[in-house]
Amino acid sequence: MPRVYGADFEPLTGGFVPYGPGTPVPQCAPGGTRYEDIAGNALYCPTLDLIAWDRATLIPDLAERFGPLTVGIVMAHEYAHAVQTRADVVATPVTIELQADC
Repeated sequence: MPRVYGADFEPLTGGFVPYGPGTPVPQCAPGGTRYEDIAGNALYCPTLDLIAWDRATLIPDLAERFGPLTVGIVMAHEYAHAVQTRADVVATPVTIELQADC
């Protein structure tokens, strides 16, 4: 980050949050978030500065279908969104997602 964006990376203040159908979900959207809204997904929440993932369905499914490395790829993608936020990257949604994949 210092080389590309000229700034130091600050660690996530909200940390890493697994969620499921029977546990609280991060409240990232205006008006609240329900499990049904984010089931089977992972996300970076800029308002809470955290990475969250569905531990009940997403992680077990990815690990079983594609192997455990896939879980790391998903986490790296979400971490990239934290970098983008810290660097004030502005781009189209497609570009933001593709850059996070890189």
